[in-house]
Amino acid sequence: MRKISVIFLYFLILIFSIFIFALVWGYLTVSMQYLHKTFVIYTITTFIISTIFLRIIIFLENRKPKTEVKIVYKTIDKKQQKDTKKQKEIEIIENIKKGILKGLDENKTDITAFSDKLFENMSRELHIVQGMLFLWDPEKQVYKTVNTYAYYAEDTYREYKLGEGITGQVAKNRKFLYIKNVPEGYITVLSGLGEGSPNYLTFLPIISENQTIAVIEFASFEPLPEPHKELLEAISQVITPYFEKFLTPANNEKK
Repeated sequence: MRKISVIFLYFLILIFSIFIFALVWGYLTVSMQYLHKTFVIYTITTFIISTIFLRIIIFLENRKPKTEVKIVYKTIDKKQQKDTKKQKEIEIIENIKKGILKGLDENKTDITAFSDKLFENMSRELHIVQGMLFLWDPEKQVYKTVNTYAYYAEDTYREYKLGEGITGQVAKNRKFLYIKNVPEGYITVLSGLGEGSPNYLTFLPIISENQTIAVIEFASFEPLPEPHKELLEAISQVITPYFEKFLTPANNEKK
């Protein structure tokens, strides 16, 4: 707006200068009668041009705040959309956490019954189709299989040392691993209607006092709800106290 005002000022100065020059030139070259007509015509022309130019400036001046208001409204709208999305994500995580915890207190004294219920809840909330639970064995210094879900094999027992295989490495890193686009045939799920290979594989470490005390491995055909990072961290936090009880006092032997 300041730039437009300066241009308008220069425009008026230019018109005034031309006007003075025309008066002097007319006085020196033409009669007073012609000079009077020239003055009237030039004055009217100057007034019309100045009025048009002024209207243009007023139009531009009134238009600029509207543009700024639109930008402000657009920024506010984006922030509201972001806040709404974040709130929905929080609600999704809270609902899944409640579903995961459902009935766990009734089976908290037996690891098999507890993990059966846990896998059942995860199947309902996360749509997992296969799972395996590894629990830390302080005597053997390995993570051993304590339960499975929809897993078929002649030998369902497996064990991994810290850092051994993907399960052992996840335990060592103390960070979850979420694998998308699992190769066909890497995992097979059987049912009475047929068989298939899940597309997603997740390794979730259960961490207590900076130590991995269990690892849950599960597969699904569908991706985890977003944001999956916050979701997995929330699930790990709410079920960790149960696993701590299963390892007491053995948990202290690991340190």
